[in-house]
Amino acid sequence: MCLRTGGFGQNIPVSGQYDPRRRLAIATSPNDHDPQIRCGGGMQRDRFESFAAEILAQLGETPRHAGFLAQGSTSRVWEIWSDRRAYVLRVIEAPDRALSAPVDRFLRKSLSDRGGRVACPVLSSDQTGTLWQGNPWVLEPLLVGSHPARGALPAQVSRALGQTLAALHQVPVHGFGRPARIEGECIHGATSDPVVGVLQRFEHPLSAHWAQGLLHPAFAAAPELEAGTRALLHEVTRQMAEQPPVLCHTDLHERQLICDGDRLVGLLDFGDATLLDPHWDLGSVLYFHGDRNFRQVFEAYQGSARLTQCQPDLAAAFSVAIALHHAARSRLPGKEHRLTRAVAHIRQVIAW
Repeated sequence: MCLRTGGFGQNIPVSGQYDPRRRLAIATSPNDHDPQIRCGGGMQRDRFESFAAEILAQLGETPRHAGFLAQGSTSRVWEIWSDRRAYVLRVIEAPDRALSAPVDRFLRKSLSDRGGRVACPVLSSDQTGTLWQGNPWVLEPLLVGSHPARGALPAQVSRALGQTLAALHQVPVHGFGRPARIEGECIHGATSDPVVGVLQRFEHPLSAHWAQGLLHPAFAAAPELEAGTRALLHEVTRQMAEQPPVLCHTDLHERQLICDGDRLVGLLDFGDATLLDPHWDLGSVLYFHGDRNFRQVFEAYQGSARLTQCQPDLAAAFSVAIALHHAARSRLPGKEHRLTRAVAHIRQVIAW
């Protein structure tokens, strides 16, 4: 298959021949066993193929293949191949929890313009006025590659991730919390309170704001960690009061990265993007990928002189707050394993 390099740094198929070997490694939680979701045939598939043809017609392209890829917590994802290139269509099924299409498009274009590794949306429902089964959607180029292993990012991928985070954190913002609107070239948050902004994204990350009598799952599992954890959270709260906000991704696990060997093709899924202290993103890298990858990411991140100085020790403290979020989420069905991982991370950071 013929490939070309897109304006955002990844290879995009341009041949009209569908090739199932070049599938997107999608960064969602797929439900591969539900035939209704997979939509392998029948009336539902016919309707989607007709809808895909309508979308591509607005780009002057002809469809060659359309198929289901994955189901996530806020969106359903399809692949669409035309006679010119390949796309993914993200159908947003929880719009109250996802970024609006205009904010998502502005965010990713701003990041791409600053050299970040990201796919820029090509078309969206707010531009065309059409919905898929009543839901908004975003069409973007398909990123070819695979997910790296957690905690084993190649050094070149770590550096590219650090540079991409630096670019993301340079996007102009005002306020805190969920991105609410765009004014001029600036993304405005939903609140002026940094604590409220954090609580819009994370569950029980800051002990100073827990309800009276709350026994956090992390402390129930490891009470000996409570004193050390509270001391680190005090540093997080102090830092939040002093640091201007940036646009954070907030969820930098391995399935948010598409790689081609030791090259970062793109950073995915900005559905949890929030205006916060930059240490939340650095702490996310440390939590998911460990100290070695964190040091590589941090070195590349700090290479940008336009950014406020960040500190590894503070990133470690913020990673503990992130661990508390995942420990709190462990109470949900199917997420019990998060508690063990979170407690181990907190224990490791305190030992440093």
